[in-house]
Amino acid sequence: MMQANTVPATVWLLVALGALVAVLDGRAALQAGQLRKLGRIVLGHLAFPLGLAGALSALPLQALPLGVQAVLTLAIVVPMGQI
Repeated sequence: MMQANTVPATVWLLVALGALVAVLDGRAALQAGQLRKLGRIVLGHLAFPLGLAGALSALPLQALPLGVQAVLTLAIVVPMGQI
């Protein structure tokens, strides 16, 4: 998809999975009475996916060298392994 100068759909999957994990962890923190952790949970699970989505939307993906495209692809796929 980067070769076609479009943002890969997997980045939106990463954002959705990050949001889902943030909701589940946030709910667990609320049930445990740990309100202080909510901000850190949301920031921790959504900052990277949203930042990556923003960067991919702003970059001229087709003009990037193939090696950079490969690194960006890994930056999308590897965090999904933890989820």
